[in-house]
Amino acid sequence: MYNDQEVKVENLLAKKFNLSSLLTFAMPTLLSMIFMSVYTMVDGLFVTHYVGESALAAINLVMPVLSITLAVGLMFSSGGSTLVSNYMGKGEDEKAKSAFTAVTIVGIIFGVLATIVVMSASEQIVKLLVGSQDVSQETIIHAEKYLLVLGGFSILNVLQVFAQGFFITAGKPIYGLASIIIGGLFNVLLDFILVGVCGMGVMGAAVATGVSYCIPAFLFLGYFAINHKGTLYFTKFKIVPKEIIKVCTNGSSELVTNISAAIITIVFNVTLLRIAGENGVAAISAIMYLQFMLTAAFMGYSFGLIPVISYKFGESDSQQLKYIFRSSMMFISVLSVVLFFITFFGSEQLISLFISRESGTFDLANEGLKIFAFAILFVGINTYSSGMFTAYSNGAVSALSSFLRTFVFVLVGLFAWPAVSVALGGKEVIGVWLAVPIGELFAIITNTSFFIAYRKKYSL
Repeated sequence: MYNDQEVKVENLLAKKFNLSSLLTFAMPTLLSMIFMSVYTMVDGLFVTHYVGESALAAINLVMPVLSITLAVGLMFSSGGSTLVSNYMGKGEDEKAKSAFTAVTIVGIIFGVLATIVVMSASEQIVKLLVGSQDVSQETIIHAEKYLLVLGGFSILNVLQVFAQGFFITAGKPIYGLASIIIGGLFNVLLDFILVGVCGMGVMGAAVATGVSYCIPAFLFLGYFAINHKGTLYFTKFKIVPKEIIKVCTNGSSELVTNISAAIITIVFNVTLLRIAGENGVAAISAIMYLQFMLTAAFMGYSFGLIPVISYKFGESDSQQLKYIFRSSMMFISVLSVVLFFITFFGSEQLISLFISRESGTFDLANEGLKIFAFAILFVGINTYSSGMFTAYSNGAVSALSSFLRTFVFVLVGLFAWPAVSVALGGKEVIGVWLAVPIGELFAIITNTSFFIAYRKKYSL
């Protein structure tokens, strides 16, 4: 027998969805990602205004390392959410609880190891990232401090990602949203106090971000440890290698996406250091903060619907699967066009949030953002396609899609397009900015071929 709360949770995924209810279901996760992007951006705003552009460049130099921890957390969270939702769709609730608990334990173990590694090797990691490039000592010191402090919160970073994914799976997406909002408010408040008032610089920004991870992380642990009235909570478990491999396979696209992004960020930094010096790194830092904020809605929507798609796939409800796919394509396409116009025509106002109009970096960053804006036309559908194949437990296609989009197409572009730009009489840096939009265009062509290939199997 299910109690009333359990029936309510089951019905949340089992009901028939229309566009309105899809948006309602995904909205907490969508807003969570937007809030997360905003309070991540706040770090950059406080740092650049109270410390300087060298500090902004420093944060971008070490961000790839922190992104790797986030990547593994997302892999476990999205892959685990897919597995658990699929079990729930088949009515295998005990398997769902056991798998959920096991995945959480594995995530905690990884988080502890990541914390130890990053904190103990922060100086060596920064030296490796900088390499032989001409970087000021001030920037290097900022980078080492930021990495050392925020690296100490790695385990909490993993758990706050789990909170976003598994609160959705448990039918409590509003809890995930609330935790992100509260954490974000703490981040802004602490940024103001530690960076703005106390003058702690990048260390203050790192502490503020780390503390903001605590809210969703502790709420996640507390809720699922104490509340045993819902359909998902911590229980007796057994770590089944086959299940963990399945989780890693299902979530491999998220892992590939974020690790690829980390590597690409390093290549961007090295390339721009060569072409434009630290001004180039400061410019790409501002653009990446803005890009994350502007595309967060796509990530939130896609991530938020993974449990729905997995559940419907477990039920073999082809009619709903087809409706969800077509409605999502329509919603994402409209949102893409709106965000493109906002970014392209509002680029000066957006860049001025980070970089003074009198700075020599401003024109460089503004030019880059206008070109990056074209990528927004394709990012949404590419992000959704990766999440969709994850939801269908097709980790191979999801990972291949992400790998081509976030790594191969962009990496090739970073080497090819600057040379093409120069050959056509343009500036080398224009080719750097073109790498991402052209990469996203190639990715949408690739994903369209995947849609066609799997349209019958997945009712697309």
